[in-house]
Amino acid sequence: MRSARYSKVMLWRWRSNPLRRRVDAIEAWGVLAMWTLVAVGGVCVGWSSAHAVDMTTTRQRAGAHVVSVVLAEDAPTVPAMTAGKGSDGWVRARVTWAAPDGSRRVGEGWVEP
Repeated sequence: MRSARYSKVMLWRWRSNPLRRRVDAIEAWGVLAMWTLVAVGGVCVGWSSAHAVDMTTTRQRAGAHVVSVVLAEDAPTVPAMTAGKGSDGWVRARVTWAAPDGSRRVGEGWVEP
């Protein structure tokens, strides 16, 4: 008995009622249409965002190349307060490498201490 009453309360805008106005039915269908559009639109936006990120990552991966680097100076040691807090033990240090055209480059990179 209780479940039948609950279903009537949930769908109260669609049931026949002598006091129900036409505007109430239009509002109920409008709300249903809006939530359907939000659900479908959210899925479409999520899919297109994932596709865009995948394409960008693929493009970046295609432009990257592996090089061997040499430390230009000694790497600093890991401070005790940052060890084990998501740093994975890597520190930034000055390194040199050869570019694809053969020129020598200097910059900073993540290295083990």
